[in-house]
Amino acid sequence: MASTDTRSLPHLRWVLFTWLAPPPGTPPAQIAAAVQDALVPLIERLEGAASARVALHIGGAVIDVVEREARELIPRLQALVASKRLELIASTFYGAPLAGIPEPDAVAQLQLSADWLRARIDAQVRGAWLPDEGWDPVVPRLLSRASLSYTFADRRLLPWSEPGWAAVERDGHTVGVIPVDQALSEAVQQGVKHGLHAQLRRHHGSQQGLACAAVPLRRPAHQGAPIGWLGPALDLMREDVAWLKASLPSMVLATGPGGHRAAPMAGLRPEVGSEALPAGAADLPLGVPWSRFLVRSGDANRLHKRMLRVSRQVRRMRAASQKSRRRHLAERQVQEASLDLYQAQSAALFVPSPRGGQELAQLRHHAWSALDRAEERARGVLGLPPSPHTRDQDGDGVPEVYIANAAMDAVICPAQGGALVELSLPGVGNILNTHQRQRPPWFTSVDREARLPQLVGGPQLVAVQADEVEIEESTGIFHRLLPPTDEITETPQADPSAVIIPPELDDLLVDDAWPRAAFQERFPGPELRTGNIARAQAPEQGDFVGSRYQLVRVDDSDDGEQVVVLTRDGKVQTSEGPRMVRITKRISFPQDRAGLSVHYDVINRYSDPVVTRFGVELNLNLDGGVGEGRGLVVQVVDPTQPVGVRSRSISLLAEATVKDVVGLGWCLDDYGRRVWLAMPIPAELYIVPIDTVCWSPGGLVRASQGHCLLFVWDLELWGDERKRFDLSLRVEVGTGARAGSV
Repeated sequence: MASTDTRSLPHLRWVLFTWLAPPPGTPPAQIAAAVQDALVPLIERLEGAASARVALHIGGAVIDVVEREARELIPRLQALVASKRLELIASTFYGAPLAGIPEPDAVAQLQLSADWLRARIDAQVRGAWLPDEGWDPVVPRLLSRASLSYTFADRRLLPWSEPGWAAVERDGHTVGVIPVDQALSEAVQQGVKHGLHAQLRRHHGSQQGLACAAVPLRRPAHQGAPIGWLGPALDLMREDVAWLKASLPSMVLATGPGGHRAAPMAGLRPEVGSEALPAGAADLPLGVPWSRFLVRSGDANRLHKRMLRVSRQVRRMRAASQKSRRRHLAERQVQEASLDLYQAQSAALFVPSPRGGQELAQLRHHAWSALDRAEERARGVLGLPPSPHTRDQDGDGVPEVYIANAAMDAVICPAQGGALVELSLPGVGNILNTHQRQRPPWFTSVDREARLPQLVGGPQLVAVQADEVEIEESTGIFHRLLPPTDEITETPQADPSAVIIPPELDDLLVDDAWPRAAFQERFPGPELRTGNIARAQAPEQGDFVGSRYQLVRVDDSDDGEQVVVLTRDGKVQTSEGPRMVRITKRISFPQDRAGLSVHYDVINRYSDPVVTRFGVELNLNLDGGVGEGRGLVVQVVDPTQPVGVRSRSISLLAEATVKDVVGLGWCLDDYGRRVWLAMPIPAELYIVPIDTVCWSPGGLVRASQGHCLLFVWDLELWGDERKRFDLSLRVEVGTGARAGSV
């Protein structure tokens, strides 16, 4: 602590900001539990502490539960606001990143949150929370348009700021920014009063005049009581400390210190921004832009671009509703579509975080399904024709193909192996909701720590200074990567309340070489096994997977089908050396039912023969579920059966290899659907569950990312010979024998 005598210094104002904002898609029961074990105890604490001051944001998912199940909390919140113990903070209604969504949606979400608070609890709502504490130069204009006048930002994004709060301007719109101190926030989360007192004393000695901590209201269950870390902070507020004064944000802005101009760095706070860096990067610069994550994650980018597409349609829908003869019904459709859109814009899906988000299949499924519902409503109002079209939606410089009809919609990506990357069914969702596994930088720290005996019992802050390793308690954010040569000579006692990293998760920390899509052509090597498919080490003798295909044509055929034709010339490695092979792929979508047909022509471009194996890979996933009502039914050739085919059920939990397969059914009985794949030529089928590692409230866990289905045929082509392989996909309504075509 500084040696300066602080007795003559003015008091230090400090702001404590907290939030309860689970992402959309969180089960309602979990949100209701969060209200009872976090929000209710906070209200009770504040009601018993006249000197306590807390700023609070409650997200739209919590608001929905309060409106439905806990309306008795609203007058209690009103009383706390009236007594100046509580200040409500607005935000995007479902926690969308302001810089990551269209400006009209950002303003509408801010207004929706602020209007609910103003109408029911506090007419003077002035502040906004930026999800994941990211900053963008457009923030002042967005907040001003929503009639909000201040927000919070990490102090490290304000490196040249003077003490106190700052004024930030854009296009003549000015907002106040209260800097959040990360060290103080960590001291609050430690839940130790003397440590928090020491941190505040340092702030007082530095004559900053203002200190702000920002922590989530509900901490993970393995760290104790849900709001345990706020207890010491509230106790400190009740004590008579002459040099310390707890304040609400609006009080700070009304009395100072502050009022100077500042220019925050655009981007995320470093702990979150590290996820956007290339794998292996050790230094974490300030201000990493959130959009870099979209470059790193094709899955997040596809979801983001689908969101932008639906946003444009909802805006067109809103404009059309103003001219509708049944305007009140049209406006209701717009409201429903807008809420679906807002749920799919959650920051948990587009802003990387070591706590998980994009890696959670159920959250992705919730977003895809919400976008499907919004787009279906927009199509109904706008009367969009079911015709194919091309557009470079994902920003890779190559147009994608969009197919839409009343039964399904699909996206084909020529730049990525000519594969299907989206296939959405109304009322079900995107059945290709897969995830390309990548090792985020913070996994390297986890991987290294897991091998240090008794050192890591749970999430800790890792900082590297020169050749030393310093372990500090923290909230589960990994600041830097541990070099592989570091050695730990001491063996600290493990925290009994911490999360154990299971050693069996090591095998899941793999990098997929290409996106997990559908109808990807492969030439598997002889060493192919289910195990090396799961580890992304399957031998490949061709160069077709993930490579760029040429789009030949997209049009409607004479029989009403929507047809896409792609082709590529590539190399296949054989025992006689490399051979040139051409693949032409024709994908047909019927207008009147959910399904498609894929026809492959594999052509030898040499005069010498080509002896190899040809495969087609599909990766299917919906919401990560593998429980009751889910499974596979495989049809294999069996001459002893009257129909020449025998059916066999296969669990989704185990790897399997099946020969002579002519059909496969993916059972989604809980959705009342079955997806059937059929092929005239019997194939050898490899079935591989794809799992990855993701962060959960209980630590690192295994998360299902669906299944890789690889159909393989022996292939022998003489000079200039071609062979054809056909696959057809259909979707049936119902389960078992009751299933019928949709």
